[in-house]
Amino acid sequence: MAAKKQSDIAFLMMKEWREQLALLTDEQRGKLLTAIYDYQCDGVDLQTDDALINMLWVSIKNTFERNKNKYEQMCKKNRENIAKRWENTTVYDRKKSDTKNTDRDSDIDRDSDSDSDRESENDNTSSSLTLGKFNNIIISQSEYDAFRHDYPRIFSQEIERLSAYMKSTDKSYSNHYATLVRWADADSKKANNDKPQIASTYDIDKIAKDALFNDDYDI
Repeated sequence: MAAKKQSDIAFLMMKEWREQLALLTDEQRGKLLTAIYDYQCDGVDLQTDDALINMLWVSIKNTFERNKNKYEQMCKKNRENIAKRWENTTVYDRKKSDTKNTDRDSDIDRDSDSDSDRESENDNTSSSLTLGKFNNIIISQSEYDAFRHDYPRIFSQEIERLSAYMKSTDKSYSNHYATLVRWADADSKKANNDKPQIASTYDIDKIAKDALFNDDYDI
């Protein structure tokens, strides 16, 4: 019986999906989880009239396809590296260095795993998030992290305000992150301008002292 490939026995579930799954009901999460296993095990695509599930499924499915393509490219690269190494050795060298080849194969696998991990981290950074009460704000994970860092006190309310505004006006923006930053900057400046001015204070003792030693000083 032929051994199964790694891609045939396992698949990756991304941590970033947690926030999106939190937007679903228990029933919707159950349908989406079933769809994930149906797709990975049997290649069956999701068929549903639920718009929210469909929207999340498109993002999840695209991530699966990217991971699959990267894994296949990694396997292809390993096969090519092994073939080149064997082409440059004699039959005697091949038999003599079988143990060393095994060690080098392990090194190649470890290097490939490290490359795959770095690529996966880059994917997590660039993957899109769907935010807001009306699920109409789309920004990348890196943009969300940056916005939350730069505007920790108002980032949540700015996201909800833009989501409600787009829903109520049927207006769209080409870059939701840029719009959020522009709104947050304007609100931060307005908040600073609206702060009450602190009245000037006077050092009475200093004024009296200056008047005492200065005939020209009037109080």
